[in-house]
Amino acid sequence: MSAYDSTADSVPSPQGGAGHKESEFRVDSGDDAIAEFVDTVNDLGVDGRWLVQGLTDFLRRQKRGGGPGMTAEERKFVVESGSMTEAELVDSEKRVAKGSLEKSAAELWLGTYQETWSASTVAHFMGWTEDEVLAAAEGQRIYGVPVRDRLRFPRWQFSLGSPGRLIPHLETVLPVLTEHWDWISISAFMSVRQRSLVAEGRKTPRSWLRDGGDPAAISEIIEGDKYW
Repeated sequence: MSAYDSTADSVPSPQGGAGHKESEFRVDSGDDAIAEFVDTVNDLGVDGRWLVQGLTDFLRRQKRGGGPGMTAEERKFVVESGSMTEAELVDSEKRVAKGSLEKSAAELWLGTYQETWSASTVAHFMGWTEDEVLAAAEGQRIYGVPVRDRLRFPRWQFSLGSPGRLIPHLETVLPVLTEHWDWISISAFMSVRQRSLVAEGRKTPRSWLRDGGDPAAISEIIEGDKYW
Protein backbone atom coordinates (compact mmCIF):
# COMPACT_ATOMS: atom_id res chain seq x y z
CA MET A 1 0.00 0.00 0.00
CA SER A 2 1.27 3.51 -0.85
CA ALA A 3 2.35 5.91 1.87
CA TYR A 4 0.52 8.67 0.06
CA ASP A 5 -3.12 9.69 0.21
CA SER A 6 -4.40 10.02 -3.36
CA THR A 7 -7.57 11.94 -2.53
CA ALA A 8 -8.72 15.44 -3.36
CA ASP A 9 -7.60 18.23 -5.65
CA SER A 10 -6.53 20.58 -2.88
CA VAL A 11 -3.64 22.98 -2.31
CA PRO A 12 0.16 22.58 -1.67
CA SER A 13 2.54 23.20 1.18
CA PRO A 14 5.89 24.73 2.41
CA GLN A 15 8.59 23.78 4.98
CA GLY A 16 11.17 25.40 7.27
CA GLY A 17 13.18 25.40 10.48
CA ALA A 18 12.55 25.70 14.18
CA GLY A 19 12.69 28.66 16.50
CA HIS A 20 12.08 32.33 15.83
CA LYS A 21 13.29 35.71 16.97
CA GLU A 22 11.30 38.36 18.70
CA SER A 23 10.48 40.92 16.05
CA GLU A 24 8.35 43.97 15.38
CA PHE A 25 6.85 41.94 12.54
CA ARG A 26 5.59 39.05 14.66
CA VAL A 27 1.93 38.05 14.52
CA ASP A 28 -0.15 35.96 16.90
CA SER A 29 -3.23 33.81 16.47
CA GLY A 30 -5.52 36.71 17.32
CA ASP A 31 -4.10 39.06 14.69
CA ASP A 32 -6.56 40.43 12.12
CA ALA A 33 -4.22 39.29 9.33
CA ILE A 34 -4.48 35.68 10.55
CA ALA A 35 -8.26 35.85 10.73
CA GLU A 36 -8.37 37.22 7.18
CA PHE A 37 -6.06 34.46 5.99
CA VAL A 38 -8.28 31.79 7.55
CA ASP A 39 -11.39 33.28 5.94
CA THR A 40 -9.66 33.40 2.56
CA VAL A 41 -8.55 29.77 2.75
CA ASN A 42 -12.05 28.68 3.77
CA ASP A 43 -13.52 30.55 0.81
CA LEU A 44 -11.35 28.56 -1.62
CA GLY A 45 -13.50 25.47 -1.18
CA VAL A 46 -10.49 23.15 -0.86
CA ASP A 47 -9.02 21.06 1.95
CA GLY A 48 -7.89 24.14 3.87
CA ARG A 49 -6.12 22.32 6.67
CA TRP A 50 -3.96 20.39 4.22
CA LEU A 51 -3.21 23.54 2.24
CA VAL A 52 -2.14 25.47 5.33
CA GLN A 53 0.00 22.55 6.53
CA GLY A 54 1.71 22.47 3.15
CA LEU A 55 2.35 26.19 3.09
CA THR A 56 3.71 25.97 6.62
CA ASP A 57 6.16 23.27 5.53
CA PHE A 58 7.36 25.43 2.67
CA LEU A 59 7.81 28.58 4.74
CA ARG A 60 9.81 26.66 7.33
CA ARG A 61 12.28 25.81 4.59
CA GLN A 62 12.70 29.54 3.97
CA LYS A 63 13.86 30.14 7.55
CA ARG A 64 16.77 32.53 7.68
CA GLY A 65 20.08 31.61 9.22
CA GLY A 66 20.24 34.88 11.13
CA GLY A 67 23.65 35.79 9.72
CA PRO A 68 24.91 39.37 9.40
CA GLY A 69 23.73 41.67 6.63
CA MET A 70 25.98 43.58 4.25
CA THR A 71 29.25 44.91 5.60
CA ALA A 72 30.07 48.61 5.39
CA GLU A 73 32.52 47.83 2.57
CA GLU A 74 29.88 45.91 0.63
CA ARG A 75 27.36 48.72 1.05
CA LYS A 76 29.92 51.24 -0.15
CA PHE A 77 30.73 49.13 -3.20
CA VAL A 78 27.05 48.75 -4.17
CA VAL A 79 26.44 52.49 -3.95
CA GLU A 80 29.68 53.58 -5.64
CA SER A 81 29.20 51.06 -8.45
CA GLY A 82 25.94 52.75 -9.36
CA SER A 83 23.91 49.59 -8.83
CA MET A 84 21.78 51.35 -6.18
CA THR A 85 21.60 54.70 -4.51
CA GLU A 86 21.91 54.80 -0.73
CA ALA A 87 18.15 55.44 -0.50
CA GLU A 88 17.37 52.51 -2.79
CA LEU A 89 19.63 50.24 -0.77
CA VAL A 90 17.96 51.24 2.50
CA ASP A 91 14.51 50.68 0.94
CA SER A 92 15.59 47.26 -0.36
CA GLU A 93 16.89 46.25 3.06
CA LYS A 94 13.62 47.30 4.68
CA ARG A 95 11.61 45.19 2.23
CA VAL A 96 13.88 42.20 2.75
CA ALA A 97 13.56 42.57 6.52
CA LYS A 98 9.77 42.56 6.18
CA GLY A 99 9.92 39.30 4.20
CA SER A 100 9.86 40.28 0.51
CA LEU A 101 12.06 37.32 -0.44
CA GLU A 102 9.91 34.83 1.47
CA LYS A 103 6.76 36.36 0.00
CA SER A 104 8.11 35.99 -3.53
CA ALA A 105 9.15 32.39 -2.84
CA ALA A 106 5.70 31.56 -1.47
CA GLU A 107 4.02 33.13 -4.51
CA LEU A 108 6.23 31.07 -6.83
CA TRP A 109 5.48 27.90 -4.89
CA LEU A 110 1.72 28.49 -4.91
CA GLY A 111 1.74 29.44 -8.60
CA THR A 112 3.64 26.27 -9.50
CA TYR A 113 1.38 24.20 -7.29
CA GLN A 114 -1.66 25.46 -9.20
CA GLU A 115 -0.19 23.74 -12.26
CA THR A 116 -0.41 20.30 -10.63
CA TRP A 117 -3.12 17.63 -10.48
CA SER A 118 -4.20 15.27 -7.74
CA ALA A 119 -3.91 11.51 -8.22
CA SER A 120 -7.66 11.29 -8.76
CA THR A 121 -7.52 13.87 -11.57
CA VAL A 122 -4.59 12.06 -13.19
CA ALA A 123 -6.46 8.76 -12.94
CA HIS A 124 -9.47 10.27 -14.71
CA PHE A 125 -7.29 11.81 -17.43
CA MET A 126 -5.22 8.67 -18.03
CA GLY A 127 -8.03 6.16 -17.65
CA TRP A 128 -6.17 4.48 -14.79
CA THR A 129 -7.04 3.61 -11.22
CA GLU A 130 -5.54 5.77 -8.49
CA ASP A 131 -3.42 2.80 -7.39
CA GLU A 132 -2.00 2.61 -10.91
CA VAL A 133 -1.19 6.34 -10.78
CA LEU A 134 0.69 5.95 -7.50
CA ALA A 135 2.52 2.86 -8.78
CA ALA A 136 3.59 4.74 -11.92
CA ALA A 137 4.92 7.58 -9.77
CA GLU A 138 6.86 5.15 -7.59
CA GLY A 139 8.40 3.63 -10.72
CA GLN A 140 9.24 7.09 -12.11
CA ARG A 141 7.07 6.51 -15.15
CA ILE A 142 5.29 9.73 -14.23
CA TYR A 143 6.41 12.55 -11.95
CA GLY A 144 4.79 12.85 -8.53
CA VAL A 145 5.65 15.57 -6.03
CA PRO A 146 5.04 14.89 -2.31
CA VAL A 147 3.06 17.63 -0.57
CA ARG A 148 2.56 16.58 3.03
CA ASP A 149 1.00 13.10 2.81
CA ARG A 150 -0.20 13.33 -0.81
CA LEU A 151 1.34 13.34 -4.25
CA ARG A 152 0.72 16.11 -6.76
CA PHE A 153 1.47 15.71 -10.46
CA PRO A 154 2.81 18.62 -12.55
CA ARG A 155 0.63 19.15 -15.63
CA TRP A 156 3.52 19.67 -18.04
CA GLN A 157 4.10 15.90 -18.30
CA PHE A 158 0.62 15.18 -19.66
CA SER A 159 -0.37 15.58 -23.30
CA LEU A 160 -3.79 14.69 -24.67
CA GLY A 161 -2.51 14.28 -28.22
CA SER A 162 0.49 12.09 -27.38
CA PRO A 163 0.57 8.28 -27.19
CA GLY A 164 -0.38 7.20 -23.70
CA ARG A 165 -1.32 10.82 -22.93
CA LEU A 166 2.19 11.50 -21.65
CA ILE A 167 4.88 13.54 -23.39
CA PRO A 168 7.24 11.19 -25.25
CA HIS A 169 10.47 10.08 -23.51
CA LEU A 170 9.22 11.20 -20.09
CA GLU A 171 10.80 8.15 -18.42
CA THR A 172 14.13 9.00 -20.08
CA VAL A 173 14.37 12.61 -18.90
CA LEU A 174 12.79 12.25 -15.44
CA PRO A 175 15.85 10.71 -13.72
CA VAL A 176 18.08 13.46 -15.09
CA LEU A 177 15.68 16.22 -14.12
CA THR A 178 15.09 14.99 -10.58
CA GLU A 179 18.80 14.40 -9.97
CA HIS A 180 19.60 18.05 -10.64
CA TRP A 181 16.62 20.18 -9.58
CA ASP A 182 13.64 20.39 -7.27
CA TRP A 183 10.11 20.23 -8.64
CA ILE A 184 9.66 24.01 -8.88
CA SER A 185 12.86 24.41 -10.90
CA ILE A 186 11.87 21.47 -13.09
CA SER A 187 8.44 22.95 -13.80
CA ALA A 188 10.03 26.29 -14.70
CA PHE A 189 12.58 24.63 -16.98
CA MET A 190 9.97 22.61 -18.84
CA SER A 191 7.99 25.76 -19.68
CA VAL A 192 10.84 28.08 -20.78
CA ARG A 193 11.89 28.31 -24.43
CA GLN A 194 15.49 27.16 -24.91
CA ARG A 195 18.06 28.63 -27.29
CA SER A 196 19.30 25.17 -28.23
CA LEU A 197 15.85 23.65 -28.87
CA VAL A 198 15.00 25.05 -32.27
CA ALA A 199 12.48 23.65 -34.75
CA GLU A 200 10.40 26.28 -36.48
CA GLY A 201 11.30 28.63 -33.65
CA ARG A 202 12.56 28.08 -30.10
CA LYS A 203 10.72 25.45 -28.15
CA THR A 204 10.14 24.68 -24.51
CA PRO A 205 11.48 21.28 -23.37
CA ARG A 206 7.87 20.12 -23.03
CA SER A 207 6.92 21.06 -26.60
CA TRP A 208 10.24 19.72 -27.91
CA LEU A 209 9.50 16.27 -26.53
CA ARG A 210 5.79 16.42 -27.40
CA ASP A 211 6.65 17.21 -31.03
CA GLY A 212 9.11 14.35 -31.39
CA GLY A 213 12.41 16.01 -30.44
CA ASP A 214 15.43 13.99 -29.34
CA PRO A 215 15.46 13.65 -25.51
CA ALA A 216 19.27 13.74 -25.60
CA ALA A 217 19.03 17.47 -26.32
CA ILE A 218 17.17 17.95 -23.03
CA SER A 219 19.73 15.90 -21.12
CA GLU A 220 22.57 17.96 -22.62
CA ILE A 221 21.07 21.18 -21.29
CA ILE A 222 20.50 19.71 -17.84
CA GLU A 223 23.86 17.97 -17.55
CA GLY A 224 25.63 21.11 -18.73
CA ASP A 225 23.72 23.09 -16.10
CA LYS A 226 23.37 25.92 -18.61
CA TYR A 227 21.65 29.19 -17.85
CA TRP A 228 18.38 28.18 -19.45
